Amino acid sequence: MTTVTAMIRKTLPEAAAWLRQNDCYLLLTHRRPDGDTIGSAAALCRGLRQLGKAAWLLENPEVTPKYAPYLTGLTVPAPLEGATVLAIDTASPGLLPENAQTLAGNVQLCIDHHGSNNGFGEKNLIRADAGACAEVLYDVLAALGCRLTREIAECIYAGVS
Repeated sequence: MTTVTAMIRKTLPEAAAWLRQNDCYLLLTHRRPDGDTIGSAAALCRGLRQLGKAAWLLENPEVTPKYAPYLTGLTVPAPLEGATVLAIDTASPGLLPENAQTLAGNVQLCIDHHGSNNGFGEKNLIRADAGACAEVLYDVLAALGCRLTREIAECIYAGVS
């Protein structure tokens, strides 16, 4: 696991450039998922796919029926071999669901808005001034040049509301 002293913080343009470099992504959400972690991860997944990337969310066994529709067609039941692992709206590895705990030390980019985030990702985009991770994701998607489709907008809305 990356230590706090060794963490690398990314700026928005650096994070967007880094996301363009990879081709296959596995996105992780936190335990007891709310609209922010689900909406943010689903928006990023859709945006990455729009760019021709393979992107999936690891199924979160605690997703409620309220948020499940945002994930239609976006989830996989188990980790993907060789995928670049992203943690979305997750302040610490202990907040990952049980089925993602084995990936806690392999998070290559953590995107979050919690000031308490200790930078557990190899790289981290943490904006504690944002009211929701979905705000950060909106900016990431804009920096990537993604079109704001209805599906992405609905995911962002779920995150900020």
